[in-house]
Amino acid sequence: MFIPSKNKNNNNSPVFEVIILTIITVILVAIVYVVVFNIGDNVSETSDATVQLTQVDDGIQATVIRNENVESFLLSGSYDDEFDDGDEPTMESVGDSAIYLEKYDDDNLDSKATLNDGDTISVIAILENGTEEVLTSTQYNA
Repeated sequence: MFIPSKNKNNNNSPVFEVIILTIITVILVAIVYVVVFNIGDNVSETSDATVQLTQVDDGIQATVIRNENVESFLLSGSYDDEFDDGDEPTMESVGDSAIYLEKYDDDNLDSKATLNDGDTISVIAILENGTEEVLTSTQYNA
């Protein structure tokens, strides 16, 4: 004997229900995978700053325009070996400027360091975690 269903609006097909359950299962598996394996924790931080380099009469001047996550900026160039530790031109916050001088003369040095035509001056960002990244570079024109 056939008993008719009391719910006459059963319009869902079994195929549709299987597709929906499969989609839900895939989404749940993806969420569990991300949580268990900590995806995204090993993303390295990059510098988020803007520094302007300008050639001036006595060398190359760097000015910090914007700084979101850089601890300090270091000017690096051709005669870095001549600097004593900590004497390199550095900057820290927006508005700070430093000049990589055309001629570096120190009484403690045996020779005078000089920028030559075509030497490259770079701004190195030192992030809070200690990593260093070159932000920008320019060539010196004598």
